[in-house]
Amino acid sequence: MNVYARRRLAVTAIGAGLAIALIAVIAATSGGGEHENPSPRTGQDKAQPAPLTAKARNKHVKLPRRVAGEGAFMTIERRTVRLDDVQDPGRMVALTFDDGPDRLTPAFLKKLKQLKVKASFFVLGANVGEHPQIVRQAAQQGHTIANHTYGHPDMRSLGRRDQQTEIVRTQGLIEEATGSRPYFFRFPGHDWNFKNVRQVAQQGLVAVRFSIDVQDWRAVGRRAIIDNALAAKPGDVIQLHDGGPDRGQTLEALGPIVRGLRRRNLEPVTLDELYRSTAR
Repeated sequence: MNVYARRRLAVTAIGAGLAIALIAVIAATSGGGEHENPSPRTGQDKAQPAPLTAKARNKHVKLPRRVAGEGAFMTIERRTVRLDDVQDPGRMVALTFDDGPDRLTPAFLKKLKQLKVKASFFVLGANVGEHPQIVRQAAQQGHTIANHTYGHPDMRSLGRRDQQTEIVRTQGLIEEATGSRPYFFRFPGHDWNFKNVRQVAQQGLVAVRFSIDVQDWRAVGRRAIIDNALAAKPGDVIQLHDGGPDRGQTLEALGPIVRGLRRRNLEPVTLDELYRSTAR
């Protein structure tokens, strides 16, 4: 074989190698197709969608004068507080935990990981400041981190500046711990007025109520907590607590709650997943 033939053969081989490498890169970046758009309506441990993050602040939100709807997600449209229902929940329900992070929160995270469940944590800024590593762990495990004020006050009793401080200070602490600003907010005690809702909306947040209260804050006992949670229907938002007084009953009830929901073909998901199915 002469020099020219050897060179032509080498160039051909290099070209073939480059083509194979290009095909491999395209295949790797495309994900193969079958793994895209994982369904949130199954119990499989698939990749979670990117978390929702707070919208830009809007100082021009008007003070609402009326309420429309009975759903869990609270927003303002013109002069109306809209309580949006979940229109297409499939078989999803949302597990939410309030008042943490606290001493039992790592145990809750461990149990949720064992159960292959993602949930949402409405955290207090004061607690985030003391335990940022717990909040970071929760976010890294795929749970939604949400704002529950800094010190759990009755927001109705606060002036505009103090309301804003409760929300904004907690937003900053969560972002420092997790790298992203929460999209959801829950009023302490679920007590609110129109001025409170406007403050939340001005910070680019969606306030979230609940439709199932397991009553664990009353220490009603493990069996009652389980029974209350299993009254859930598709689209419900279940409220539990990982912070506050001893939450051992709630922790003990968590496994039976998740297994009981799944026996009814209901899958616990994050608020991000549930909210994406809400008609906007």
